[in-house]
Amino acid sequence: MAEQGPLSGQKVGDKYVLTELLGEGGFGIVYKAYHLHLQRQQAIKILIERLFQKKAFRERFLREAQTVATLDHPNIIHIDDFGIESTQAYLVMPFIKGGTLQDVLRKQHGFLGLEQIAFYLEQICTALDYAHARGVVHLDLKPHNLLIHDDGRLLLADFGLAHLMKQGKVEGGSSLRFGSPHYMAPEHIRGNPERQSDIFSLGVILYQMLVGRLPFQGAPMEAIMFKNVTEWPPSPRTFRPELSQEVENVLGKALAKRADQRYVTAGEFLTAFKGILVRPTLSLERLKVKEVRANEKPDRENAAPLTELIRSLDPGREESATLRHKVVGDAKGHIWQKQLEPQHLGQSLATMEPIKIFCSYAFEDEKFRDEILQHLNWSSPTIWYDCKIPLKTDWFYLREKYLDEAHIVLLLISPDFLRSNYPNSLEIHRIMEKHSVGKTSVIPVNLRPAYGYWGGNPISGLLDSHQALPTNARPITDYPDRNRAFEDVAQGIQRVIQRVMQDHLNSTQQKMQPDKLLPLPPEPKVNSQPLLKIETISSPDLA
Repeated sequence: MAEQGPLSGQKVGDKYVLTELLGEGGFGIVYKAYHLHLQRQQAIKILIERLFQKKAFRERFLREAQTVATLDHPNIIHIDDFGIESTQAYLVMPFIKGGTLQDVLRKQHGFLGLEQIAFYLEQICTALDYAHARGVVHLDLKPHNLLIHDDGRLLLADFGLAHLMKQGKVEGGSSLRFGSPHYMAPEHIRGNPERQSDIFSLGVILYQMLVGRLPFQGAPMEAIMFKNVTEWPPSPRTFRPELSQEVENVLGKALAKRADQRYVTAGEFLTAFKGILVRPTLSLERLKVKEVRANEKPDRENAAPLTELIRSLDPGREESATLRHKVVGDAKGHIWQKQLEPQHLGQSLATMEPIKIFCSYAFEDEKFRDEILQHLNWSSPTIWYDCKIPLKTDWFYLREKYLDEAHIVLLLISPDFLRSNYPNSLEIHRIMEKHSVGKTSVIPVNLRPAYGYWGGNPISGLLDSHQALPTNARPITDYPDRNRAFEDVAQGIQRVIQRVMQDHLNSTQQKMQPDKLLPLPPEPKVNSQPLLKIETISSPDLA
């Protein structure tokens, strides 16, 4: 039930009606509001009444509006309106219904994956560098002030404590001591913040995303501030042993007690963190690939996750004739390419163009993707493009490129997937047009119940026409035996793969001389061909 505040139901600026209370801070209170003329939802921040009576706070509120109005960046919230009335001042912004980064951390009940961290970190860093380049330091950077747009973008908000820099120094008086204690740099606590103070706050956020907790917690705020100045936080490897020393080194530099020992810019911080992700996290010599026949029970508990395999292989390096992996994207775009070539190909398959599968899914559904890959039998040369939704805006061209090349498009359906802008994107409209004329095959796979989210997007018709998997359109999570559900999904995908193979071979044979025609390969049966399995060899270095 929506929370009501003391101003709920009142009209502001003669055109905004305040509805539910969204949040309250030390200086302002935020309401959801309805714009009577434009008929849309807004978020309105109102200066607390007792502070409105003080000139210094009215000027600071106006400065916040003016500061944000000068910033035009896709990862910074913009200002729609500002007004001062006889008893209040207000600031109008878009209503962002996706919650905050704090909500994401709370929902995870722990740490985030390194790829997801890099995705969020990049957006924060680009926003910070943009603001810093224009002489603005935020000074209240924390997950609560990072809003999540419908398309997955992070939006930096709440510039109430932001100050301008002049000749490298932050201008201001006593207000420079205000902030959120857990995220305040030592020099900020002393009342002398600078640009690198935002880097320290970003380091605290990275710590949270890595281990699921704050560096210092449970103590009074005064004690937290004292520890930020005098103590180093516990090593993140204490809570997450699999993290590398390189991760700890990057984090340690961001959290340095002296500002001049931290990264100079947020971009430098980002580059250091992303540099860790492209290095192998497992030794190539300690990975082995073997075939598991249908009559053998796969040892999935000891199988390395495919995401770990992705991180472990050097881009472009061939590990074996069975598995070749090539990176076409990075943590920024979250598109990777995996090329599978069966060891014993007939002449017809050896000369055939690889089948290209483009798989899209929400961050939360990666485990379902892993299960589908485990159940598929790779009986033909295949390139698998993997795409986590959402993507950063400037990577849309890469997603569109590989989506357009795909013979088969898998859409792993869940509420998180359908809540994004992706199902209604121009790319999906185009791919559905190709599907309608038989130029590609779009297969929705129901992972989790998503009733109420289907309507209005171009893929909803596939569910209505019973083209979704599993074959009865029942979500995988509703199956008492999920293994049977994944087998059903694998069979459906492989039926489409077989049809695409036959179309390709028919096309190839039509171009060949009659005496060189090649026989069609037999239709693969589920679990009759070798399964590809990745295992790690036990080693202290991999523990």
